[in-house]
Amino acid sequence: MAESGRQRRSAQAWGELIKKQKASGLSVPVFCRREGISAWTFYGWRSRLRSGQPRRPESRPAPTREATSFIDLGALRAPATERWEIRLDLGGGIVLHLARG
Repeated sequence: MAESGRQRRSAQAWGELIKKQKASGLSVPVFCRREGISAWTFYGWRSRLRSGQPRRPESRPAPTREATSFIDLGALRAPATERWEIRLDLGGGIVLHLARG
């Protein structure tokens, strides 16, 4: 057990808990109360393991890059009837997409 009272489990251990819950026939909240685990954490791991993303990446500083393109923000002041779209790929599968119009 960690000092905070939480137990760190591996992706494999979470996979076993997910199988155990399914086999138990209990709902997730009831199973989690019985096992003493957070239902939200259970749902998060179940989702990650389904999507093939077993763990959150370890914290690492973001790589620094030189700006490769420039967006003229003056174009954003166009009339509200004009459509514009901006898509930023932030890395790690995160994309910020802004659109107007």
